[in-house]
Amino acid sequence: MENTIPFCGFELEYMVVRKNDCTVLPIVDQLLTKKHGSLVNEVEAGEYAWSNELAGHVIEIKTIPPVVDFRAAANRFQEEVVEINHLLHEFDAKLLPSGAHPFMNPHREASLWKHGNRRIYETYNRIFDCRGHGWVNLQSVHLNIPYSKGNGFGRLHAAIRALMPIIPALCASTPYLDGVFTGFLDARLETYRKNQQRIPTVAGNVIPESIRTQKEYRERILQPMYVDILGYDPKKVLAHEWLNSRGVIARFSRRCLEIKIIDILESPGADMAAASLIVATLEALMAEKWSSLNFLFSLSDEILVPVYHNTVKQGSKANLPKKYLRCFGVEQSDEMSAGNLWKHIAQNIDVEKGGFADEISILLKHGSLSERMMQFAGTTPDHKRMVNLCEKLSSSLASGTFFKG
Repeated sequence: MENTIPFCGFELEYMVVRKNDCTVLPIVDQLLTKKHGSLVNEVEAGEYAWSNELAGHVIEIKTIPPVVDFRAAANRFQEEVVEINHLLHEFDAKLLPSGAHPFMNPHREASLWKHGNRRIYETYNRIFDCRGHGWVNLQSVHLNIPYSKGNGFGRLHAAIRALMPIIPALCASTPYLDGVFTGFLDARLETYRKNQQRIPTVAGNVIPESIRTQKEYRERILQPMYVDILGYDPKKVLAHEWLNSRGVIARFSRRCLEIKIIDILESPGADMAAASLIVATLEALMAEKWSSLNFLFSLSDEILVPVYHNTVKQGSKANLPKKYLRCFGVEQSDEMSAGNLWKHIAQNIDVEKGGFADEISILLKHGSLSERMMQFAGTTPDHKRMVNLCEKLSSSLASGTFFKG
């Protein structure tokens, strides 16, 4: 059925930090060497793999074949976290979740990956200067969703595009950078949208253009981007589909769309719960449960982009305009908060299906991880409080439990 999502692929990114003070520790090359016996960019462990990212302190855990059972995936990801923490013990290090390190100084502490894929990273660094927060201080969940044949690409793209503006209200986990409250509940996404302004077509408005076909996607998104970067990258090192930095990108090589704006949360269980809710909502949108696909295709950037900016800043408290609410069958004269819209969505889909009803209830009742982090540390935390926050987040990840705030 073209309105169902039978399986998904996941990539979860974590920071490696010192145990004593929670500062970043760029030893992922040593971690991969210890796991594999020699230095590699990726280590396969059955149906899962560990790999490097741009920064030397970031490790990615990912599924190899896509997964059907999100609950089983959460358990397996947790097992990988436990093993990595065990291997990091001899380095006096551990894993830390959340979408950005809350007090890292990227200009002083950044260490780019110096091994296998370094040509790609060096090219990015030469063009865009990768020393900032939006490059070497960001961790996310990449959710890869397959599209069906026929018009499945356009249907899925339209559904994701409509849902993207409220994803930060559910998944924000980055209220702090440089040890201070940024004023944004999702500071990672606020910095992300500015990363590549030197070549505006690379990220666009983060919310992608309304696209109906793969041909249109290549013509309107990929080709302008390839043309614009050619003057900076004549050898075409970056001229691939993954150069696209919109919040969702087409991965034609995998026959899927990859959502990139999901901050990583405090544990794989929390991540899979959020993903389960997102996927169920996308299925409802594709099935035209609340509004027609033609309505979703008609949504302009003028509607979607301000909503996205508001949820990046205010999270679940962001007020949503009436035209946007129509995507989800909400017909009322007043605006609705993003948090209340997520509650409305959850009440109108089968949250039991994915096996995460309890976890979804916690997310909707107690707010995003950002909101719970702020309940713990406030708007003017000192350094000691920031370290304490990191210790508690790391403990939540190690035990696979929710951060209470």
